[in-house]
Amino acid sequence: MMDRKKIMARSIPGLLLCTIFFTAAIHADKVFTFNPPDGKKGSVTITTTTRRQLDDNQPVVDVVEKKWDITFRKKEDHFIQTWKPVSVQTSRDGREFVHPVHTVLHQFPVTYTIDLQGNILSVEGLAGVQDAMEGKVPERAWHSLAPLISEDMLAGIEKKDWKVLVEDCLGKPAKKGISWHHMETQGMAKREGRPYFRYVRVKQPIHYAGRDLLMLEEFRYTGLEALEKVSTGKKDMFTGEEIEEVRAWQGEEGIRIEVEGRGSRVLDPDTMLIYFASLTQKEHKTFKNSEGKESVLKIEETREYRFTYQ
Repeated sequence: MMDRKKIMARSIPGLLLCTIFFTAAIHADKVFTFNPPDGKKGSVTITTTTRRQLDDNQPVVDVVEKKWDITFRKKEDHFIQTWKPVSVQTSRDGREFVHPVHTVLHQFPVTYTIDLQGNILSVEGLAGVQDAMEGKVPERAWHSLAPLISEDMLAGIEKKDWKVLVEDCLGKPAKKGISWHHMETQGMAKREGRPYFRYVRVKQPIHYAGRDLLMLEEFRYTGLEALEKVSTGKKDMFTGEEIEEVRAWQGEEGIRIEVEGRGSRVLDPDTMLIYFASLTQKEHKTFKNSEGKESVLKIEETREYRFTYQ
């Protein structure tokens, strides 16, 4: 009978190979999956810094910092995510400034209903914003503002943000070097629904907040040539119709807009819990002013999300 030690010695290399191949197979098939633990609680601080400058005038810098408490609940066929407002601070050019829109918006808890795959189904809690804002801004501004803070409009913005931060990744391989692209639109009013090209790639694993997570980076441009440079020269990423839509829109109503943006996200691919996200986007709007002369409005906005979980 063969010695037991010899049997074990011959078996161990085979077991190791099986383990390596099995682990590699799991890693190769790993995809971004929405599965936050039931009852998971956390908080998020969102800081938005916006710098606006018209021609050579002095720039105006607004900073808005909002804090929320977050809770996840898993039901039989969907998830419920609630955002409860904690605090809001606003400033302009370094001085405290009470911004009526942000102050009112941050009074409303928001509830998201999400299916088991991570796709957003509904956003509730914003029905009273329009009524709460009435009378808090000059009447001449109210007619333009009111449609932008309707329940449908605000819910649409929340859904778009969710799709960019979460749905964008779902089902895609959670592996360094994987990339994808979209043509997106951004803005509340129809005339502000500016199309741009967007490119996302998985950059690298990262140890963050005591966990092994993944970092993603993204680029946004209205110019396809600039996007091809950051996407390592990939060609034919977008259809001819998409390209023509962006170019045609840029010339509408005598307004020419150029968009350039870069951002990153750090998240857990097994739960889609985000730990950090940041995006800086620059826009140059060229238009005819009331005197018929060409003016340029430069806008640079940086938004940072910092999440912590219990």
